[in-house]
Amino acid sequence: VYDHRGFMLHGWPRSFPGSDGEIRSLAAADLNGDGVMEILAQKTSDGPVTVVWLIDGTVVPGWPQVEDCEECNDYGGYNQNIGAADLDGDGHPEVVSTYDICHIGIFYGNGSPFPANEQFSGPWASSVPSFHDISLAIQGWGPDMNDRDEFTDSPPTFGDIDGDGLPEVVLYSDHERAGEYVNLGNCLWVFNPDMTRPAGFETPICSGPPLFTSYENNIVQVAPSPALGQLSGDDRPEIVVPSYDGLMRCYSPDGALLWSYTFDPSGNPFIGASGAAIADLNGDGSAEVIFVTYSTAEDISHLVVLSAQGTVLYEIPVAGRGDMSVPTVADVDGDGALEIVLSLKDTLGGGDGGVQIFDVSTAQPNCMPWPTGRGNYLRSGRGGN
Repeated sequence: VYDHRGFMLHGWPRSFPGSDGEIRSLAAADLNGDGVMEILAQKTSDGPVTVVWLIDGTVVPGWPQVEDCEECNDYGGYNQNIGAADLDGDGHPEVVSTYDICHIGIFYGNGSPFPANEQFSGPWASSVPSFHDISLAIQGWGPDMNDRDEFTDSPPTFGDIDGDGLPEVVLYSDHERAGEYVNLGNCLWVFNPDMTRPAGFETPICSGPPLFTSYENNIVQVAPSPALGQLSGDDRPEIVVPSYDGLMRCYSPDGALLWSYTFDPSGNPFIGASGAAIADLNGDGSAEVIFVTYSTAEDISHLVVLSAQGTVLYEIPVAGRGDMSVPTVADVDGDGALEIVLSLKDTLGGGDGGVQIFDVSTAQPNCMPWPTGRGNYLRSGRGGN
């Protein structure tokens, strides 16, 4: 952890306690209400995989998890698989950790597990497997070849989907079947913190099969990271997700597909898409959807801006192999208008570096529901204004 001048803070660096695993997931949140952020991290491989540090580098008591929790399940995450939000309305965020298995973990700030609804056979949120058939999730197991999903690369995001005043957990999973490790695509899940499912999401909503599953020249398949923002003008957010089958989709908070945009028409060559940012770029009070594509091939990627209804507004060529990360929309030069910041896959010649900034003179910072990756600069999975 570094300060604003680039000097490392006392007590850092730190390794994951008792492990040589690789830390890929980071976020920050004030879990104990003292006004100071804690550092949340998740590692790959065997558990326990989730830890919380104080800003001085000491491990918060009760972590890492799941270390001493009977009937809790975990295994490492391989993307930004950690986040935090106040799911129960007590004023303190819970920690959500998503796994390379068919479970997710939800914990209080002190590391104790969040309870599952009493209808489930397991006592904790992380006891409940993600079978599509809710009856199998309730009984805690299912026969081979039943649809059930893993969350290997699935960042947890949060929004009040059902309008009850509390955020739900929104995930875009890897669709698989029990006893089989074949990726069938993505599925959109919405969970209450007790693992019940709100109306419209009783069964997850799934995409088509993936167009690309290899790891060619450090290019990987689409990272299934949802973005949430009010696109239809009401108080509940829509959900925008990039899918393994080459489509960017937008769903209503009731689970209806509102529109889709094809970013990869054939899979040959492969074209992927970052997660989306959501912000008003033209000053009309309606947010646009902003993302960037990337590819195994050179010079076929684009910065894409869609209207709230999914209409193409701009497709701006991006050099090299494009950009795998979510664009950031921010006023980086202090002129009162917003810019779009990209982190390119390749460093370009001719004085063009790996970071490119696009000026948007009509964009004001008054409507930015999802301005950057993970929704905010703490990377906690909750959106902005």
